[in-house]
Amino acid sequence: KLIDINIVDNGGLEKSFGLAAEIAALQPSDPNVPNPMANMTPEAMRSMAAAGAYMLADQAAAQIPALKPLITPAAAFVEKGGRVKITIAPKTPVQIAPLLNGVSTGMIAPDAALEQLNAKVEHMPPAGK
Repeated sequence: KLIDINIVDNGGLEKSFGLAAEIAALQPSDPNVPNPMANMTPEAMRSMAAAGAYMLADQAAAQIPALKPLITPAAAFVEKGGRVKITIAPKTPVQIAPLLNGVSTGMIAPDAALEQLNAKVEHMPPAGK
């Protein structure tokens, strides 16, 4: 495996969105420059972040279909917590620099590069959810 990352949420997401809501409430707001997040709850902020990530997955898929199954599990992690596992495990050796150069010059399609890297993202919800 080239990359194997496991991220586990042990309450950090809830605390982070709680902090974000507190910071948003401290930001100045006036009729000319409203602060739309000033009265948002941590749950509403988390929901908005997850919705944005799901929307990003849909928009990215319009150009590079292979990105949706990589982004959607990350959005589910933001929404529900639990665990997310990111793996890049090429079936054959891959030279990263030529692969990236091929994508940037249009010689290799991004979907083909992702397939060659055998990139996967998996979400496991927390127990009981």
